[in-house]
Amino acid sequence: MRGKNKIDFKVNGRQFSFEMTYDADNVCDTDLVSEIENLGICEPEVVCAMERIVRAGDTVIDGGANIGFFTLYLAQLVGPKGKVIAIEPGQNNIWKLEENVRLNGLKNVQIVRKPLWKNHDPVTLYMRAQGGRNSLFPGESYGAVEMEPITLLDIGPARMAKLDIEGAEVAAIDNYEGIPFFICEMNEKALAAMGRTQHDLRDRNMATFLLQNNGNLPMLVPPDTKIVTDRQNVNILLSTVADVASAWPEVRI
Repeated sequence: MRGKNKIDFKVNGRQFSFEMTYDADNVCDTDLVSEIENLGICEPEVVCAMERIVRAGDTVIDGGANIGFFTLYLAQLVGPKGKVIAIEPGQNNIWKLEENVRLNGLKNVQIVRKPLWKNHDPVTLYMRAQGGRNSLFPGESYGAVEMEPITLLDIGPARMAKLDIEGAEVAAIDNYEGIPFFICEMNEKALAAMGRTQHDLRDRNMATFLLQNNGNLPMLVPPDTKIVTDRQNVNILLSTVADVASAWPEVRI
């Protein structure tokens, strides 16, 4: 069954609405619908944090855009004078992303069909049946393609970057300081497959915060500690105390 879904939700008192194509045989589509049915929205801690951080007119990056849920949401947050750079290399996702951007008539979205990496050396993208698990490390896959990547330096400064790139987050943000807010999926299994750990992701000139489902002030995680979770992954915010205080006005420093 193919069609489209109307996505409606409220975040911190603000109403958001857009449409997305739907294919019952597409795992990303069915997973998204299931999460919305169970939680009311996809990844509520990320959605709520973005509403706090992103302002009208901002440039933001959706790294690992998949089929486009966060791209469509961010496009409404930045408004017509802002810009969303949606980075998605997977051929099993990119056509859905493009369809969803067209369906909503968005003019403030730029789609980049390359993987995000630390330099321009060719990398191999391994394709999984679940498009959200495409990665730059080998494993169970139905195909692989060599691609030239893009770097954050190529994109330039942005207000925020959401990175869900299956363990490549460390390489993407190494030695890059042009973005005050990084929302990263911390998947320790994927990080290990890339030869990295959560400490590599967190060990930079930024503090680590755990996001709250209700949009409340993120929890500051002390350095030299380990985040322990029974989930496959957890979303963290990398920023500074001063920048977080600017986005959550209930804090004064």
